[in-house]
Amino acid sequence: MKIGHISTSRQAAAFARRIASDEVKTYFLQGSWGSGKSEYLRAVKESGPLKGFTFVELELWKPKDKQSLASKIFSVTNPRWAKAWTLLGWLFIGLAVIGSTVLAVQSIVPWLRAWTGGIVLLTGSAAMLTTVYGFLQNKWLDVDRILLWISSRTLKNARKPKVLVIDDFDRLDDETQKELYLFFNMIHGRTRIIFVGDMGKLKNKEDNYLGKIIDQKVSLPFQLESKNISQKITEAINTRLKINFNPSVIEELFAEDTLTARDANQYLSYVESEFIGQKKKERVQTEQELFIIYLYLFHPDEYRKLVRGWMPAEEDGRNSAQKKEKQDDNEVKSLITANMDSVLQHNKNNPPDFCTNTSMYFVNEFATNHSLVELNETIKSDAERRKFFLINDSSDSADYEEILNYIENMTDREYQTVQEQMEYDAVSTMHSQVRHVPNRLVKLVFTRRLKLVEQPLLRSMNASSEEFDRALLDKFEGIFNTVEASLPDEIGITERMYCYRTCINLYGTFMPVGNSFGRSIPAINEDNVSAYFTVKAKEVEKAGGFGQHDYDAESLITQLGYRYWLDGPINPKRNPDFQSKVESIEKLNPQEYRAFWNAYDIEPAESDPEELQGGAALSFSYNNQPYGKHVLARLND
Repeated sequence: MKIGHISTSRQAAAFARRIASDEVKTYFLQGSWGSGKSEYLRAVKESGPLKGFTFVELELWKPKDKQSLASKIFSVTNPRWAKAWTLLGWLFIGLAVIGSTVLAVQSIVPWLRAWTGGIVLLTGSAAMLTTVYGFLQNKWLDVDRILLWISSRTLKNARKPKVLVIDDFDRLDDETQKELYLFFNMIHGRTRIIFVGDMGKLKNKEDNYLGKIIDQKVSLPFQLESKNISQKITEAINTRLKINFNPSVIEELFAEDTLTARDANQYLSYVESEFIGQKKKERVQTEQELFIIYLYLFHPDEYRKLVRGWMPAEEDGRNSAQKKEKQDDNEVKSLITANMDSVLQHNKNNPPDFCTNTSMYFVNEFATNHSLVELNETIKSDAERRKFFLINDSSDSADYEEILNYIENMTDREYQTVQEQMEYDAVSTMHSQVRHVPNRLVKLVFTRRLKLVEQPLLRSMNASSEEFDRALLDKFEGIFNTVEASLPDEIGITERMYCYRTCINLYGTFMPVGNSFGRSIPAINEDNVSAYFTVKAKEVEKAGGFGQHDYDAESLITQLGYRYWLDGPINPKRNPDFQSKVESIEKLNPQEYRAFWNAYDIEPAESDPEELQGGAALSFSYNNQPYGKHVLARLND
């Protein structure tokens, strides 16, 4: 995956016309490494105004060899003569070696003696010429100076105009730059020269050598700037991965870090590797994974923090003024640090976020979870979906946790497409055995129904009225009525009471409020459920054979309320008035009797079965003994 071609033909043609003009100048093409300078120069060279020019390109930054700078310049300005000169030197050496070898073996090969005279002459001449060349070069003849003079004459030849390009000038060592300045003085004003590099990284800037030679500094076209290239990254990801995401963070960071086209292509290769090769598409949140890949490549120190366990601080619920104050305090934060806090923040979206499934987001780690497509297929498959409703919460099932997280993070619109099937499975699972213990998935289905039936009523009714409570519960009852129509038997009123008690958090949730505690009370709660079913509960209690039917205990629990003995220290308003229902409680069969007391966490203590946990609420007398002792005896039978 790479960014698309960035056309700079118009700007290249304009620069080419400047170079080809009668005024011979020296230019410096400014751009960082990998910013597209070479591609831009190629477009300049191929432009019409420079068709009659020869480009002579010097690439001196490559690994050093023993060849002098003058020889390197000569080899590109006069390539044919340079090759001929090199071949001639190797020829002399070869002839000398061959001749010496032949002379050494002619005693073994007699027929070579007939050629002795010619071989001696040839070998001697080659050796002498090689020796003389080396002697003159070292003692009497400055070959490098001659080569530079020839090179300068070639470059200044007006009949065959040339453009000398020195690529990556900023990457040359200090000594090479100084040598080149001497050569440039020989051709300045007579030959068109283009230096290519990053002026900010030049050596000898303090001596201003280059400033004396450069006539004009040229910047790369805007299309090759980081801001424009960052948009090309977005286009490439959309085209290749076909996923929706918010590109603003990556585009902003790319521009802030002044990254290049080469950086962009490196980044895209990792994006493709992670999302396709490591199969993370639809298994990770796109914006978070793209950000983490960016850290890995361009901010490795921050990436190492993630690997070592760094997590963003949770967002608080302070008001806008307080948040503005916090923002002002954190203005000194770098852009990358601020984005680590915001982009990687925990959220309740699908797929699981970085905080929920950290290791999956690291580079080169395989995604071991299921994709959104796979999870959606599971939810829509009756056989696959139903098995999750029967899983015990204590089981160590990664698939179960994944399904839970997926359903919990579905939007209301997404959930409504599967709501009917989910509710059928939840209610039929509860109905499959007496007092079935619901798992978190069953509870989640009941909780999501409550949310969906509550929202429209809140827009049309007073939430604090009794009419609202009744309308809400009437609407909620549809979960049982719809499923019941497909079952061979009915879902009785007391069974429904049990489902409310065990599948919905009727009591609410404790939370710290200042130095004390408070309780959030849900829309369907212990008070309005008790009020809704009390009349029916009394009818069940008065019916013949009470206590011998499944779920009979629920009619008593509904009337007494759902508070239990642990409430005392926190909410001393009241404990259930067990004494008022003793006669009915004692009518319950052993199974219902135990279920009744379990609802209030009243049971034999684990540490000592002869002690009744919660017995303080049963201190009144029954049959000439504390009622707690009687209950303990029945529970221990």
